[in-house]
Amino acid sequence: MCNGLRMPETTPTLIGTSEAMRILGVSRATLSRWAGAGKIATAGKLEGDRGALIFRLDDVEAMAVSLASAPEPASP
Repeated sequence: MCNGLRMPETTPTLIGTSEAMRILGVSRATLSRWAGAGKIATAGKLEGDRGALIFRLDDVEAMAVSLASAPEPASP
């Protein structure tokens, strides 16, 4: 008997910090700062004191598109 619940069609692809840095073109410090400020969502963190952050590939790619389409800051 079906209880009406459905599994998602696809499971999100998860990536680590290094791959997210490469896609976004930013440093580890910048990515960590953005994650801490909530500018980019994390999907989790690996166990341990220095556990790596995990990101959803879709979220990182969407942010990359957003960054690429943002207007350049005006020069002083």
